[in-house]
Amino acid sequence: MRPYLSILLSLLFLCGSSCVLYLGLQKLQPHSLELVLSLKAIESTNIGLECKHPGQAEDKVDTSFKLLPANQFFMPLKFRHFETSPYAAVNLHFAQAKNTLYFDQFTILHHHFSNSDTIYKWNCSQDLRKLLISTHGCKVADKNGSYLEFQTENENAFITLNLDKVLNAAYKRYHKIQNVSLILISILLSCFLLFIFSKAEHAKETCQLHFSWKPRSLLIPSVVAILGVTGLNSIWHIIPDLHIKENRAMSERPILNRNTLFTYTDELSKHVSEHFAFRNLFFFINSYFQSRVFNESALLDKVIMGNKGWFFYNDIGSINDYRRMSDLDSNLARYIVNNFLIRQNWLKERGIKFYILVPPNKERIYPDYMPKRIKIIDGLGHNTLDYLAKYLKELGGFTFH
Repeated sequence: MRPYLSILLSLLFLCGSSCVLYLGLQKLQPHSLELVLSLKAIESTNIGLECKHPGQAEDKVDTSFKLLPANQFFMPLKFRHFETSPYAAVNLHFAQAKNTLYFDQFTILHHHFSNSDTIYKWNCSQDLRKLLISTHGCKVADKNGSYLEFQTENENAFITLNLDKVLNAAYKRYHKIQNVSLILISILLSCFLLFIFSKAEHAKETCQLHFSWKPRSLLIPSVVAILGVTGLNSIWHIIPDLHIKENRAMSERPILNRNTLFTYTDELSKHVSEHFAFRNLFFFINSYFQSRVFNESALLDKVIMGNKGWFFYNDIGSINDYRRMSDLDSNLARYIVNNFLIRQNWLKERGIKFYILVPPNKERIYPDYMPKRIKIIDGLGHNTLDYLAKYLKELGGFTFH
């Protein structure tokens, strides 16, 4: 009878612990959405994401805001939202009156534990109705294949995004998968706990840790001192750091709760990497060492270092343009020239002169300071400005000064 009783107790433990673990994992809300907007603004502003659910009171609606610094380049702005119920509406708020914003693309990622899946993606080449339902306190000023322009009229401006159907479809699809996966995880965890408990009576040996250390140099205590001072100063901020103003929104300190249990470590790592003590000092030392000793930039993916300490933007488009490797075709060049001709003729009928101002790239004005390893290649492609200038002169009669 004893073996049968042991088996019965084991089965009861498996069933009970599996149910408890299943209910607990359901409460943890492992599903979350990451909404990534690629946009820029003329003036710095706060962008707010508001997700409404059916039957939800207005005073219960939570709107999370992110700072978007004024910038001439498109910047990714990320919002994290935890799925709790189906969606009724998704609004995007612009908390700055008389401002101009430009959208490049919009992406939604669905996260389930460590898995990620792209469930929605919109860019400026697609129909606007796929993204937008209505505007409130703002208007669509322009849309082309490169950007979508919004102009805000007041501080309460917002747009209603056409996302409720996509999000609800993903909500139903992933929650069906969740039930099966949570059941399997609960059973496996219960089996693991049962195995641990069954072996616990045999684990009576104690472990002793013997630690002896005799410092033979100053390397180890120096490293320990640096790490200790850095860690303590990251908490209390007693010793000030160098002040470097970055033109981007820094991450906020994450809050640990049941909704952020599976993402807390990633968010905390990102926050620590952006706010740890002496970050700016260490970055300055590294940058100075890289530039003075190796004649290289500390951010090779963004900036390259030229001759005599000059820096140039390391964008593949600008570098290829400098090397005469751009692939702008003749059809696009004619299209651009025709647009200029239409505007020139319209202004000429009204007695208005038409001028085209082209801000040149830095490497075009100062080619002598470019790195010697980046050489101009003739015969493979062309320089975009020279190529357009040729067509503007031949087809439109434009003169350049």
